[in-house]
Amino acid sequence: MIRRSVGLFSVLLLSALFVPGMSTAQDAQYWTNQYGNRARLLGGAVIGSSNDLAAVYYNPGALALIESTQLLLAANVGQYINYSVDIGGVGSDVGSSSIGAAPSLFAGEINFNFLGDDRFAYNFLTRYDANIRISEKALEKDASASLPGLQGAAADLLFEESLTESWFGVTWSTPLGSNWGLGVSPYLTIRSQRFTERFNFQAIDTADVGTISLSGREVDFLNWRLLAKIGLSARYDPWWFGFSATTPSLNIAGSGTASISDSRISDDEPSDLFANLQEDVAVNYKSPASIGAGVGYTWREATTLHLAAEYFAAITANEVLKLEPVVNEQTGDTITSGLRQEADAILNWAVGLQHAFDEDFEAYAGFHSDYSARVETRESSFPTSRWNIWHLSGGAAARFGRAAFTVGGVVAWGSAVGEPIPATGDPDVDEGLGLPASTEISYLRLTAMLGFTIVTP
Repeated sequence: MIRRSVGLFSVLLLSALFVPGMSTAQDAQYWTNQYGNRARLLGGAVIGSSNDLAAVYYNPGALALIESTQLLLAANVGQYINYSVDIGGVGSDVGSSSIGAAPSLFAGEINFNFLGDDRFAYNFLTRYDANIRISEKALEKDASASLPGLQGAAADLLFEESLTESWFGVTWSTPLGSNWGLGVSPYLTIRSQRFTERFNFQAIDTADVGTISLSGREVDFLNWRLLAKIGLSARYDPWWFGFSATTPSLNIAGSGTASISDSRISDDEPSDLFANLQEDVAVNYKSPASIGAGVGYTWREATTLHLAAEYFAAITANEVLKLEPVVNEQTGDTITSGLRQEADAILNWAVGLQHAFDEDFEAYAGFHSDYSARVETRESSFPTSRWNIWHLSGGAAARFGRAAFTVGGVVAWGSAVGEPIPATGDPDVDEGLGLPASTEISYLRLTAMLGFTIVTP
């Protein structure tokens, strides 16, 4: 009786935790973050028309065509992120929100006289930075009305995830004649990720029979990889053209730890105690290869239209942490708790508009897609978020001598409908619980930026 009632009491908690897409939210999108003052406000539509140090990321070949040496700083960026889950038919919302710094880019050039017309730059960017925490509690001191047969029950759920991936790179770019540039930006990437899931349930029935159910999972890993971005750029005023390619990443080091536990103690049924810990597990995380292209056109020397698109290849099924399967000696069940990665191929696009009111003041606007690479299979752990995100950006830049200050903002939004989640695993019981027909997951991010660029002598 007690175990069958767990489903009714904890439906809100289970829906919040296991709705597909609440975990590893950023892994499914590759264009969530844009870099550089101008590029961010143009929606990243600068693969073919980079004219500042953001070229080290978007198109290294364009660096050779930039007329002045620059130092770019876009670190003063704040953001508000909200994930919410509307559990249809139940009348309750759960979610997570946070305020903090947005991923940004810092880049600068170093002049080496022996390079001649070649250009050399360094850069650091935060590719991913996410923190999600969902915590829900439920308590029924007198549960007989809502949970027949029970005197009281309590349940609590916790889901936490932290993810940081940083890229450290250098760029070499060389002119090919007066109108073409070729460049490459090799990167060392460092990814740190941890997530925790815990669900606890306690109950006592009218016959003073008690049950405690505890389950949890925790994964923590650090991964080092190498990759490179290659770019080719051309400028024939008033046209700009560009092509880029990103290599798949090559794992060079990393290790992880994973633990899983599932225990049930009951006065009227055999207890089931299970726990497993695996340490120093090899990590093999993959990022996709991609190719991009873009064009920019300026008319009347004042207004520029920017267009860009980038295709990301699929990631075939891969074990990020290949854990050894373990057997629950009490039940005989084999439990596999590894992390499986798989992603579909996607094509993102962007459009931006730039207008120069005079030599010292410009305005920008942009819009770009951010499609989910989620594979519709429950076997995949990365990536998971099923929603597509849309980004609308705008702002302006003013120049004062050698410095240019940029202000602006970005709003991003997306939503998806999740599948109903079985609470007990017993179809007959679940049908009688009146579970929601659907669960809507919503994403909102508001970004405000203040950046500047310095032109050095």
